[in-house]
Amino acid sequence: MEEFDPSKLKATALDLDKIMLDPENPRLGDQVDGHDQKLLLEAIVETHGIEDVISSIAVNGYFTGEPILCRLNSKDEYICLEGNRRLTACLILAGDKRASSFDKMRGRYTALWEKNGRKSYDPVAAIVVPDDVDPKWVLSYLGVRHISGSQPWDSYAKAAWISKVSQGGELPLDQIALMVGDNHKTVAKLLEGYLFINQLINARLFDPSTSFRKGRGSVSQYPFSWVYTLLGFKSVRDLLELPSEKVSDPEVLKSPFALATAAKLLTAMFGNSAAGKDSLLKDSRELVNFASIVGNRLAFSKIDEAKSVSQLLTSMKPVDVQVMDAINEARLAIKAVHAELEEQSLDQESAISLVDPATRLHKSTSSLLVKIQAAASDK
Repeated sequence: MEEFDPSKLKATALDLDKIMLDPENPRLGDQVDGHDQKLLLEAIVETHGIEDVISSIAVNGYFTGEPILCRLNSKDEYICLEGNRRLTACLILAGDKRASSFDKMRGRYTALWEKNGRKSYDPVAAIVVPDDVDPKWVLSYLGVRHISGSQPWDSYAKAAWISKVSQGGELPLDQIALMVGDNHKTVAKLLEGYLFINQLINARLFDPSTSFRKGRGSVSQYPFSWVYTLLGFKSVRDLLELPSEKVSDPEVLKSPFALATAAKLLTAMFGNSAAGKDSLLKDSRELVNFASIVGNRLAFSKIDEAKSVSQLLTSMKPVDVQVMDAINEARLAIKAVHAELEEQSLDQESAISLVDPATRLHKSTSSLLVKIQAAASDK
């Protein structure tokens, strides 16, 4: 594929009000539905921050050596393919109607702009992709720059871009991997995770807004990296009836059972605020243990009632190990209490309140001893 190099094209000056934020910007993930420019701008500010860029432009003006990249659409609108954060910063400084929610920010940085000599940021330097440039070349350029280059997108933005390009037929998956120098099947992994999570969302089996575990970047409602990491475990792939190779079909899950089971896994991983169920995982380091639970039939059968990964891991131990662990834990706790009672005495009121729970504990330990003795004598 011939290389597309914007640096070889001549930049032009475009008025800010003629440039549109890209509604298909992969960095926005699925946060903005539709082509509302005001919502797009607000999502960019809230998700990725803007103050570092707007501060630089207020002090130095717009650096013409870094033009934004645009294309002209059928409505004669210039769509910003690259440089949406820079464009957003300029729109806020200019008081564009799309930035009306950020008047206070504009006031702050307008004062800084005036203090530093009112340097120009409108019009902005832009490279407009010629009509005769193959869109594949532009996609290739953006992929190399933001997937493996110096300005990388987060994992969800990369996955959204890979899906758009491969599912739209612009580039086959193996060519995308070759283009970005992917030797570890990362492209296929990201695509499968993206298709998997969106299949469940579209089937209304997963609502990102109910997740207790939050993500960041392009998708902040849940940690997308947990999704494609989980799909890398054989135990999970076997349970979900997935082949060993990564799936690139939009319908990753092929059966109602696989769909329902996947929804159960997401609830266990992320929690569900609508159902009042917290996540079983404290952080991503527990994914390995979670995958081992998935591969254990007995432990997995208890996943709906479980409170934590550690609780399920305990249920995977042989029963004699579980009993010994419980005995040792109880002995240590009671030993510590005995030591305290040597140092200080209970008052009568406290002692009376403890008689009943201590009696119940005594009965429980006596019952446990009877069961162990019966098993020891083979009765």
